[in-house]
Amino acid sequence: MSLFNISNWVVSMFDLSCNRLAVLFALLLFAFTAGCSTVSAPVRYLSSDVCLVMPESTTRQEVISFLGEPDRKITKAENQETWLYLKTNKSFAKKLPLLGGKLGEQNYETVTVTFVGDLVKTCLYRQFDENEFADFTPE
Repeated sequence: MSLFNISNWVVSMFDLSCNRLAVLFALLLFAFTAGCSTVSAPVRYLSSDVCLVMPESTTRQEVISFLGEPDRKITKAENQETWLYLKTNKSFAKKLPLLGGKLGEQNYETVTVTFVGDLVKTCLYRQFDENEFADFTPE
């Protein structure tokens, strides 16, 4: 075997091992990042979406298309119903594992939509801190 053939064989083996390493690296990268992608619920923007709801002209179906299904429905009278939308906002520190319960802040956004018949009678957006939300009643 000549020196030229040996050097070609070494180069071809090096190329083959680099390709294997590249494929292995790509597979490991995919395996680690695949767990990072999750399907989550749609993000709610209550503070801006509530502006689309107009009292005395917006219907129930339009409210659903603007805000989605309510988190809670309260029937007050035969033709009067209140829908409640809630959103919890956590600071970065509050989301930390183990320490999040002790650190950071959390606030709440609420939208209360009251219907008489099929039309919106009132629509109210409010934002609370943790202490204020503890005292909140949607009635």
